[in-house]
Amino acid sequence: MTETPEQTYDTGRLTAQWLLHHAPGSTPTAPRRLPLPPPMPFTGDTETFFTITTVDNRGRLAGRSPVRQMDWPPGQRLDLTARQGIVAAVARPSGRWTVTSQGHLRLPQGLRHHLRLRPGGRVLVAAHRTDGILLVHPLDLLDALLTAHVGKLGGAP
Repeated sequence: MTETPEQTYDTGRLTAQWLLHHAPGSTPTAPRRLPLPPPMPFTGDTETFFTITTVDNRGRLAGRSPVRQMDWPPGQRLDLTARQGIVAAVARPSGRWTVTSQGHLRLPQGLRHHLRLRPGGRVLVAAHRTDGILLVHPLDLLDALLTAHVGKLGGAP
């Protein structure tokens, strides 16, 4: 009599779909997939780094990756301005604000009030390293832009 090795399974990796398709007596079938449109042509990497992050109760952006993308060290002096609902940050030796000692960008209260940003609010941050500018877009502004774009494409506004 030959012994067969006992099979063991990592139950953390088993999914309901796997169990249904591999149950004793079942015939394995390929999972059904939704039809997808062909991918858009790849045009190359963008020069801009994008991320969505939250704003805390002191105006600090939770994500530090945009500041790192700009190569701004803690203490880097910045000019911050708000135009058309977007905050622009630019490194300047005479800048009034600085990157925090932990490497965060902090939006002053006046700018947060102007943009109607509340603690826990989310923003889209775009770091344009080649242009030396970091832009902070409130998501309600982004939502309005995308809604208008969908309307132009013939979708529901």
